[in-house]
Amino acid sequence: MREVAAILVCVVVMSAGCSQPPALDLVPVTGKVTLNGKAVAPGSIVLQSDRENALPTTSLLQLDGSFTMRTYPHGDGARPGTYRAYLQLGGGTTPETAPFTKPETTPLVIEVPATGLTNYHIELTEVKAPANSKEKAGAATPAANEK
Repeated sequence: MREVAAILVCVVVMSAGCSQPPALDLVPVTGKVTLNGKAVAPGSIVLQSDRENALPTTSLLQLDGSFTMRTYPHGDGARPGTYRAYLQLGGGTTPETAPFTKPETTPLVIEVPATGLTNYHIELTEVKAPANSKEKAGAATPAANEK
C-alpha cells in the first residue's frame, strides 16, 4: 500500500512540475487611465505586441482608473518592448473613448523599458479632426513615468 501511495505522490509532483509555464522576463507595469481628468472604469486595458506568439498582457481597470498589468499565466508585469494599448470598456463606448477601444484604431503606443513602468499615467484627450472632416479623433497624452 505504501508503494502505491509513493508512486501516486511521484506522479502528482511530476505532473505539477510539467504544468508550469516557462519563466518569462517580466517587468512591472502599473498606472492609471483617465479621460479629461476622470478615471476610466469599469473595463480593462490590453497591451498588444506585434511579436510573433506574443502572450496577452491585460489588467482590469480599478474604480480610480488604476491598473497592474499581468501576462497570463506567467504573472504580474509585461515583457519589455513596444505595445499598442487599447481599452475594453464595461460601461459602453462613447465618442471620446471609441478610438481607444480597438487595436486597429488606438493611437496609444507604450514602450515598456527593461526597468518597467510604474505610475504610468495615460490621459485620454479629445482632439478635433482636420477641418475637412466632420468626425472627431482621439489622442492620448501619456504623462511622465514616475518611479
